[in-house]
Amino acid sequence: MAFSPLYRSVPQAARKDEALYKLLAYVDAIRGGRAREREIAERELVKMLRSKP
Repeated sequence: MAFSPLYRSVPQAARKDEALYKLLAYVDAIRGGRAREREIAERELVKMLRSKP
């Protein structure tokens, strides 16, 4: 399964920013993953967002 980028520049930005890459990977897992993958991605995404100031 493949998803179209949110914007054309997103793939380039994600290559330069590891945190953005992880965030987008979690979002893609939530959008298209199986139940277990979605649960893990949701948990990790919440942790990531809570840790940001």
